Amino acid sequence: MKHCSTAQQRIEWITQLLASPDYHGRVSQLSREHHVARQTLYRWKQKAEQALQDMFIPPPKPARSDGDLAREVLTLLVETHASYRQIQTGLQKLLGISLSVGKICRLVEQAGERARAWLARQQSTSARALALDEQFSSQRGEAYLNVVDVHSGQVWASFPLQQWRV
Repeated sequence: MKHCSTAQQRIEWITQLLASPDYHGRVSQLSREHHVARQTLYRWKQKAEQALQDMFIPPPKPARSDGDLAREVLTLLVETHASYRQIQTGLQKLLGISLSVGKICRLVEQAGERARAWLARQQSTSARALALDEQFSSQRGEAYLNVVDVHSGQVWASFPLQQWRV
């Protein structure tokens, strides 16, 4: 059952309880003065204490999984072209994550191993139609020769054109 008091009145009563926790008989006194059950005052006080804790004590950060950590490291590596030291600094400043350069190196190596394993599984077991595609560079005289699967558009190989000139 709701008590017929205003929110401001309840704030004042609970503030008095929180301000003087060692004052013996304060709950009984407020209960008599304002016709509020002691259990109700205790419940309101408990909710107020919990609200203050939620407000000023930050919840613990959930532990990051290795997958999340690897994703963050690889994102910094690919998107910013950062060195391992720059990745280390970026993670510390942006996310508060402290990682050694060795751990960053291992995460990149593991990602490379996963990529190579994935690529090995992408080989077709049936005959495929292939096309050779020349891709020019922004610099004069530099280009790449790509071997492309005609149906999927997947690039199977890419070589600098200088290797193919006779």
